Amino acid sequence: SRERAEVVGEREDWAKYRAEFDTIVGEAIRDAMIPGREAIDRIFKSLENAGTPVLDENGKAWMEIREPGQVRRVGLNTGNIFTPGSDFTLSYQLMLGHIDRVLKSPNRSREGMAEFKQDWALLQQARFRSIASAAYSPARPAH
Repeated sequence: SRERAEVVGEREDWAKYRAEFDTIVGEAIRDAMIPGREAIDRIFKSLENAGTPVLDENGKAWMEIREPGQVRRVGLNTGNIFTPGSDFTLSYQLMLGHIDRVLKSPNRSREGMAEFKQDWALLQQARFRSIASAAYSPARPAH
């Protein structure tokens, strides 16, 4: 029972993550990182529609979004999501979308608790980087 809980998590653990995620989403809306809760469901579609996937010289996947006067890039895996050149706001939005999908997925198809905790740590890292970046740069519209 204990080993199972460590692998798949307990119902109460997932409920706590959902509640904390709701708080994080509310903060992201308040800080204009996303326009509203419904935007989370469209994050991947928005990136797909607005962006172009590219591989860098090391074979890592990126998404480039062309906007008037600039190209924003976001790393698409743990090896480059926070490297220099990866847009902090887009990284945060990407992690919000991923965590939202995991928390909404049925128990039988959800990733394990160990993987989720790693993703949760990435979300927290993206959150803090995005907040710090927003404090030092002009406002950007959320995707």
